[in-house]
Amino acid sequence: MKWIKRLLLLVVVVLLLLVVGVAAFVMTFNPNDYKPQIEHLVKEKTGRTLTIAGQMHLMIFPRLGLRLSKVSLSNPAGFPNQPPFASIDSLDLDVELMPLLRHQLVVDRVLLSGLDVNLVRQADGKSNWQGLAGNAAASAPAAATPPAKPSAAGMVAGAPFALAVAGVDIQRARITLDDRMVGRRLVIAPLDLSVGHLAPGRSAPLKLDFHIENSKPALGLDGRLTAQLSADLAAARYRLANMNLKLSAKGDAVPQGSLDTLIQGTLAVDLAKGGSIAFDPLKVTLNDSHLSGKVQVTDLSQPRLAFTLALDQLNADRYLPPPAAAKSGSGGSSTSAPAPWSNKPLAIPLGELRRVDANGTLSIGQLTVRKLKLSQIKLALSARRGLMQITSLGADLYGGTLKGDATLDARYVKPTMRVNAALAGVQIGDLLKDYAGDSYLTGTTDLQASLQTGGDSELALVSGLDGNLSMKVSNGSVQRSKLADQVQSVLIKLRELKQGSPVGAPGAETQFASLTATGQVSKGVIVNRDLKLNAIRFGASGSGQVDLVKREIDYTLRFTQANGKGTPIPLLIRGPLHHPGYEIDLKSMAKEAVQQRLNQEKQKVTQDLQKRLQKAVPGLKGLFQ
Repeated sequence: MKWIKRLLLLVVVVLLLLVVGVAAFVMTFNPNDYKPQIEHLVKEKTGRTLTIAGQMHLMIFPRLGLRLSKVSLSNPAGFPNQPPFASIDSLDLDVELMPLLRHQLVVDRVLLSGLDVNLVRQADGKSNWQGLAGNAAASAPAAATPPAKPSAAGMVAGAPFALAVAGVDIQRARITLDDRMVGRRLVIAPLDLSVGHLAPGRSAPLKLDFHIENSKPALGLDGRLTAQLSADLAAARYRLANMNLKLSAKGDAVPQGSLDTLIQGTLAVDLAKGGSIAFDPLKVTLNDSHLSGKVQVTDLSQPRLAFTLALDQLNADRYLPPPAAAKSGSGGSSTSAPAPWSNKPLAIPLGELRRVDANGTLSIGQLTVRKLKLSQIKLALSARRGLMQITSLGADLYGGTLKGDATLDARYVKPTMRVNAALAGVQIGDLLKDYAGDSYLTGTTDLQASLQTGGDSELALVSGLDGNLSMKVSNGSVQRSKLADQVQSVLIKLRELKQGSPVGAPGAETQFASLTATGQVSKGVIVNRDLKLNAIRFGASGSGQVDLVKREIDYTLRFTQANGKGTPIPLLIRGPLHHPGYEIDLKSMAKEAVQQRLNQEKQKVTQDLQKRLQKAVPGLKGLFQ
């Protein structure tokens, strides 16, 4: 028994000595003595200067704790007279000791105060964050890792720690991006983040507040995010449930000066096996518009987007820049010459378009754009490797329907486009009244268009336009426009000529029963040869062309009595599209009248000769029947 007592006494003495030794170590150890070694190690690994201006405090028991203050990391060479790349006012970190023995990392709390990150990209494209991760990675080459073996405790050696965090607080953070390559400066400050108790199998409340100032375009943004955060570090899966993100934007770049947005739903991020991001469900509130549906992005290395979205209503005019002011004549035609088509290459992001891989559907209950009103819009879109297609488009508008499809092919050096569209039963007067402010043309309209073009500039796209057009307008009228006034002048001329039945008193409105026309488009020139207009007391035909490249029109309308008798009156429409000239072709009209008179006299002489010959030679009668 004595040896047992002696053994126990020895153990107690050893423990006491161990405790005394640890206590003495803790009391005498000063981590500040190791600042030079730490700074030298960072310099060796990153090539940057780490400065620990404040005090370092280390606590070992009852928990492992670290306190840092006034720490900064310099920029790389080539960035003189710049604030430090990153700095902090203070960092507090506590880790529980005993759970480490159970392969559990329990962080009592993380408190980071005064984080300041300054990101700079110079005009030559060089940035102060380049090589930061690369140097550290290069200094520690990867080695083959032997298979994990179970330990005596039954745990797999080398297995990741189960992480639990009692709380994270980031206070008064500031992030600055100074992009001198594009002349843009963006500042996120203040930024405050708070995360509650985060552990495997449970979620933690998250709160994020931030303010953003952007210089180009001028924009200020306030944001607040609240959600329930859950994280599985071993599986690299993260989830934000019950998410509410409120955004309030102000500035010159914001429509109407300010804009409030609310984004709600569940966001799931899976970084394993290529990675994926899913927003399901998703709800977005923008003024009185409500968007709902789901969005998913898979394979983050080559993102594939899938979406199903529904929007109840949207007045796009609230968010679009106002149209350029222009002097307009009656009928909505501008009297000021537009700028010529530019031959400057358009800023088409072909590289980005070729990387887009998307498939989805969008429905909109009601849409207003440039004062035009559409409803029950259904759209299906697909994009892959530069080939973007609206495979189907349908909408209701102004008593009729719109159906069509479109393709943008950006797989080659110069993109090409194709559009097929069909309007049926549309009240064109109501449409023009909303769009142009006046219904100078009315009637039930059917329109078909099949067009294609290609190029990388305005001029190339217009001059490359090819395709076919057809139009039919029933029970319509032309009114309150220069064309309507000219038509009335022609009708007055018909009345003065007193050819056949009168056309009636002229007025501000010219009604017709039907108007039909087809057109062929080649190299930006629309050619029409078969316009037909039928009215109660007159008719008209037309032919000519519209040169979209030169923005010129050369067209002739020929008016006749409803029965087709009498001399046609040609109305010439020529000149620039923005201000065409109208002229009754009196010369052609006189020539036509003389020709008709000659034909009448010729016919009269022929008939008189027939009668005389028949009387003189009765046997010849059958030759003239």
